[in-house]
Amino acid sequence: MGLEQNPPLASVSSDGRPEGLFVDLMNEIARLEGWQVEYVSCPQARCLEMLGNHQIDLMAPLAWLPERARQYVFSADDVITNWGVVYSQPDAHIHSFLELHQRRIGVVPNNVQTIYLRNHLDEFGINVTLVNYPTFDDVFKALDQGEVDVAVVGRLFAMRRAAAYRVQATPIIFNPIRVHFAFAQQTDPQVVATINRHLERFKGQPDSYYFRSITHWLRPADRFSIPFWLRLLFASLVASSLLLVGFTLLLRRTVERKTSELRNAEATFRGIFDNAPIGIFQSTPDGRLISINNAFATIFGYASPLVMLQEVQDITNQLYADPDQRRRIVRQLQTTETLIADDLELLRCDGTHFFGTIYIRAVRGDSDREKLLFDGFLVDSTERRRTQEILLQHEKMLMIGGLAAGMAHEINNPLGIIAQDLQNLQRRLTPGLSANRQVAERLGLDLDTLQTYLAEREITGYLHSISEAVRRTSRIIDNMLQFSRQNSGNHQLAPLHEVIEHSLELAGGDYELRKLHRFQELRIERSYAPDLPLVPINVTEIEQVLINLFKNAAQAMTDWSGERVIRISTRRDGNYALLTLCDSGPGMGEETRLRVFEPFFTTKPVGSGTGLGLAVSHAIITKNHKGLISVTSSPGKGCCFMIRLPLTQDGNHA
Repeated sequence: MGLEQNPPLASVSSDGRPEGLFVDLMNEIARLEGWQVEYVSCPQARCLEMLGNHQIDLMAPLAWLPERARQYVFSADDVITNWGVVYSQPDAHIHSFLELHQRRIGVVPNNVQTIYLRNHLDEFGINVTLVNYPTFDDVFKALDQGEVDVAVVGRLFAMRRAAAYRVQATPIIFNPIRVHFAFAQQTDPQVVATINRHLERFKGQPDSYYFRSITHWLRPADRFSIPFWLRLLFASLVASSLLLVGFTLLLRRTVERKTSELRNAEATFRGIFDNAPIGIFQSTPDGRLISINNAFATIFGYASPLVMLQEVQDITNQLYADPDQRRRIVRQLQTTETLIADDLELLRCDGTHFFGTIYIRAVRGDSDREKLLFDGFLVDSTERRRTQEILLQHEKMLMIGGLAAGMAHEINNPLGIIAQDLQNLQRRLTPGLSANRQVAERLGLDLDTLQTYLAEREITGYLHSISEAVRRTSRIIDNMLQFSRQNSGNHQLAPLHEVIEHSLELAGGDYELRKLHRFQELRIERSYAPDLPLVPINVTEIEQVLINLFKNAAQAMTDWSGERVIRISTRRDGNYALLTLCDSGPGMGEETRLRVFEPFFTTKPVGSGTGLGLAVSHAIITKNHKGLISVTSSPGKGCCFMIRLPLTQDGNHA
């Protein structure tokens, strides 16, 4: 059992003997159970480290805190309740926290009361100088000798030791805490259960060893006997003070009423602050958080405001993906009272990025240019930004769709003439047609010799190349018309999983995918929702979209050195069926991601792609099916396409 030097709860005497309330209780339990207990004296930080590594089974005393409860096991019952007390030198006349401003305060570092006091003073903007000492006795000694103005100690320690020093208790008390036995996570549960059982029995019997030990250890160490002359003086003072009792009682009632009103107002404000659905914060210009609410800590992924205040020391470099963004905000607040900063790229505690909007106000000091604090609100605008991006993409696609239809019709006219003339040219050079032979014989032309000439001069090859180019252009025009075409209405209820599997079969049979991109070597991981209802779709069009996505994924991973996996999942998302298709390939940058649905935009080499595949897919999903398609990606982390298809054919959703 580890012992923190914290009399009268636990300590090691000058002759090396463990003593204190927790030692008495542990010795009594050990006597009843036949245990052997080895005591290890250590500072609190070392005790906690040893407890975390299971170098000791338990330690005492230790105040219960939420973050500690996640690391250690606490006894079911507390042993005693403690709280912080502020002591001053005699006649210092300190009565409230506000009177601690600019004073030197003696504390024991990392003590729970020290942590609470520091955060509380920061919230009120009270500047103090904390002077650290190893023990509470050293803190009282420093106050007695004038090294500090006030001292912060636990009330249980003060009950035993305050009389030994020239110090005076102030009315300032704070932060009641419950003090327990604390166990390592790996401690035998039977040991923990046994101690819990004895504690419960001790505390339920008024004459138990527990209460006798409390009486012994918590009585004042030095008793003071009042001299006879002082008793006489006191009696005279009591007689003269009776005249002031009525006024004092009236004044006290007034103060209590006002104090109650202030506490109620503070509780109301604290409830609004803590439970507000948006992040609220207060910070200094140099990047230190002063106060935050629960929503602010949650947005950044921290378990609680206290944990975030302890871990975040510089918001400029810890919370901003681009620290220059906050520096610009600070510069702007030198000349303006309030500011709205939109689309800030921020960092969660796990390193992930998100976008936020901050509404911030500068609280000015006595001079117009002096800044004391920044008050502000934070809203996570990631989803709003993504929605705006989808709407802009949709509007752009509608506009480009009209242009594509016009271009396709304009190109079709001269292309038809070229195709028709090319067909006529090839027919009139063919020796097998009688009309060609009649004209050739009349002119004395040997058509077979002409065919040989055309072949040797590669003219036949040129004509074939022109024919292939015409066919390829025709396919591009067909894609452009498909991109701009309105919904054909040929929808039917179909199981989405079967459509996906059929699309995989078609992609696996594609010559280019099979031979050039090794599609059959890709690992396909499926996660289909069994309760997904039938979806009203044009099966052929959805298969076209899926094959296009499979082809893009296979092409992206052809020379990829990492794993080559396509992950497909389906689930219901409200009134939509959500289909997610992710690959493990090289991914893409943000600039490319924002343009992938634009017609004719491609990152493939010239001749390897038309840049219409994803544009047509976008039109099929958004226009023909009234759905949504989006993509997320980053370099080296693959791509994820998300397709939402309405579960009702009319496309009307709540």
